[in-house]
Amino acid sequence: MAALVYIRFVPRNLRRLIIALGCSALIAGAIALPLAAGGEDSTGNAAETQYGEGEGCTPGYWKNHTGTTVWGTNYSPTGSYFDEVFGVGPHITLLQALETGGGGLNALDRHAVSALLNADSSNVGYEFDVNEVIALVQQAYGSGDPEQIKDELESFTDANPNIVCPINAQGEVTGSD
Repeated sequence: MAALVYIRFVPRNLRRLIIALGCSALIAGAIALPLAAGGEDSTGNAAETQYGEGEGCTPGYWKNHTGTTVWGTNYSPTGSYFDEVFGVGPHITLLQALETGGGGLNALDRHAVSALLNADSSNVGYEFDVNEVIALVQQAYGSGDPEQIKDELESFTDANPNIVCPINAQGEVTGSD
């Protein structure tokens, strides 16, 4: 039986091609591929390859910077509701979702809003577009196990040392260098 290798951070154009081809192994930007002989690590486990750099701001950034110069005009901290934007989840404002504590669905909700705002911002070169973020959140709610997708969304923020938040508190681009 062939081992599987999980390749994360699949480039957007390749991810869209895989989706178009109906690859059921695609999960949140990760694909599972059969690994040729010799592709296991010394313990016999499949190797995991992670690479990539980019831009994305954390839930804390978006929670603490709520002006329209930062959030833009498509979503409002107190006028946009989580369930109305994502089609799933609680009827709370996007800001309330960012303010929730704890794990599970609360953590997913925080990272979902952060990912949405990153994707929507013209100043952030985020991995996913708005429709992809919404689809991932719907997938997480439908699966009953939000942790994997929450982790995936979190990995594309400046909580990851390879990712930077390129905007300051005034919504000005500070650069990703």
